[in-house]
Amino acid sequence: PSAFCLLLLGCLAPDSGKRAETEQAAQTNAAILETRAPKQIDPAILTNRTFGEAPTLAEKVKRGELPPVSKRLPENPLIVVPMDTVGQYGGTLRRALTGDIIQTAGVNKTLSENLMGFSRPLPDNIEFNLAESYKFRDDGKTATFKIRKGIKWSDGHPFTVDDILFWYYDMTLNDDARDGVLPPSVWFVDDKAIEMKKIDAYTLEISSPKPLGRVLHALCLDVIAEPKHYLAQYHPKYNPNATYEAFKDSTTSAQRIMKPGKPRLSAWVPVEWIRGQRLVYERNPYYFK
Repeated sequence: PSAFCLLLLGCLAPDSGKRAETEQAAQTNAAILETRAPKQIDPAILTNRTFGEAPTLAEKVKRGELPPVSKRLPENPLIVVPMDTVGQYGGTLRRALTGDIIQTAGVNKTLSENLMGFSRPLPDNIEFNLAESYKFRDDGKTATFKIRKGIKWSDGHPFTVDDILFWYYDMTLNDDARDGVLPPSVWFVDDKAIEMKKIDAYTLEISSPKPLGRVLHALCLDVIAEPKHYLAQYHPKYNPNATYEAFKDSTTSAQRIMKPGKPRLSAWVPVEWIRGQRLVYERNPYYFK
């Protein structure tokens, strides 16, 4: 689909509470994974960068509003095998929620992008996502991740390690800027924050005094970066006229997920938010998959 709309309703039917047995779920997963789509992409497509794209985006390219798709995708785009078959462009996907601000987690399930990701439809494996490789050393105490070079935010600005460090040090670990009382415990070992270091624009080093046994799992959850080029203007560290109070007000979970105008790495970007009524998202022309 070229857009999806979330309708906010006052109530939904109660959950039946029934869950499939583990064995049955595994069988279902195996059946779904028998896709009718090609298992591999033609190598010539990657070599010649002759990618297809949605007709709505192709029209924008013709009008000079977007660069060609070959320029918008990273050097090594993530190839995703469809669950069933290759779909058709167009259409609108509609979902219903019990609210907007109180249902940010529900919306974010469709929008989260991290260095790694869980397999689908069941999360029984960890796969590459924004990252294209990683290596552990020092007995598992240090991990180096390589980001796909050429990934861009939805406004066309390059995505780099600077965006990760901004999210981590200037937002997540900064008590004055963080949206929440405490930072996530997953980023702490013995009450000390795990260190993140920039090796170069596309190489991130994560280190800890103890083995990073859960780091890959942590890098599958929620987000790992925020657009520094956009949010720095609201941060007192980079703008002396800004205040932390205003920064926190503009970076709540709802603002980061639902407010139009903020660049994203996700497949969808918000274009309309009528509070308490509906959210409308459109295709991200710079999506890296």
